[in-house]
Amino acid sequence: MRKGKSDGKGGTAIASLASGAASLGGADVSYGANWAAANIPMVMGTPDTSGDGIPDLWALTGSGAVKLCRCAETDTTGGVLVVVRGWGSMKAFG
Repeated sequence: MRKGKSDGKGGTAIASLASGAASLGGADVSYGANWAAANIPMVMGTPDTSGDGIPDLWALTGSGAVKLCRCAETDTTGGVLVVVRGWGSMKAFG
């Protein structure tokens, strides 16, 4: 994950997202546990679904379940199970 720097106007300075070295903290950091390709083969960003002002993620798990992960500033939750199974053979979603 790359944390952007403030642009001083309530937004993010786009240049701070160009590289880990330019980001807030000076390096990319891990976000979420077990987010390897085998565990989460597909992820799609989505606008905020929880009302906290932070965009959220739809994730396809390695077992074929689809989860809505309501992100926070430091981590994601375990996700809200949306589809129990049957998405494992999908090549894309969104």
